Amino acid sequence: MKSLAACARPALVMALALVGCASGHGSQPAPPAASSVQASIPARVGIPGDAQPPVQLIVPDLAEFERPNAVLLPGRVFPLGWSRSGLFAYVYEPPDEACGCYFFHLIVQDLATHRITWEHRYESGEIREGDPDQLTSLQAVWRARGGMLSARLHELGIVRSNEPALRPFSTSDGGGPRVQIHTTTVGDDSPVGFAHITSYRVDITTPRGTTTIHRSGSPETPAETGTPSIGPLEVTAPGYLRSPHDTRVAVLIQETWRGWEGRPYVAKLLFAGADLNGATH
Repeated sequence: MKSLAACARPALVMALALVGCASGHGSQPAPPAASSVQASIPARVGIPGDAQPPVQLIVPDLAEFERPNAVLLPGRVFPLGWSRSGLFAYVYEPPDEACGCYFFHLIVQDLATHRITWEHRYESGEIREGDPDQLTSLQAVWRARGGMLSARLHELGIVRSNEPALRPFSTSDGGGPRVQIHTTTVGDDSPVGFAHITSYRVDITTPRGTTTIHRSGSPETPAETGTPSIGPLEVTAPGYLRSPHDTRVAVLIQETWRGWEGRPYVAKLLFAGADLNGATH
């Protein structure tokens, strides 16, 4: 089956998180956060000259949609670094479907437990041209809060590193880690009138065996009706990032959702942890 992000054809086809006002789907496809902590940080603090903002991770199938009026609105990921204890830090910019806002989520995720250890969120509200109190880009947030954010990352043992590209999964035995996505779906006769995924599971296979690294949460329920539930149109795993300290990896998962009025679709991104030496969650 072709990727929706690759072909983006008009017909809806079937093949984890951050939504709210950003994407209009009513939930946040971020990793489960049983012990997450949201930061409370002053609006503006100094930033050392060497604390540069992170660089965007290029997701090959999404690169073509980094332009105005695209048929898919992609989320963006900016890796920050890793700790020796298995923490992975990154910035996630959820796609803004209808708000006219800027969203900044810094997430520190434990790749062994799949939980969020710490996070900091900033939402600009509807952007007002020329408003000096609004932060409307990653660079603006980093200038205002980068010093404090960098200090917190240091406390958590995060060592900054920029990963230039995703590592691809193997498509054959013996060629490296492989990923499999198992889905449960409904067809075009579903209560919402289009085919979508109701649940899914992501497995990774290494020479030591196969491990489940992620399961989807409950389907989303449109707030305006309370029913029926909906899910993504497609789920893919474009690749992974590897820790410089050990064999842990952060597997990137992409959920492609139908937009409020059909197109543009919305691509939400999240990470699931795995160990190439076979450690399970």
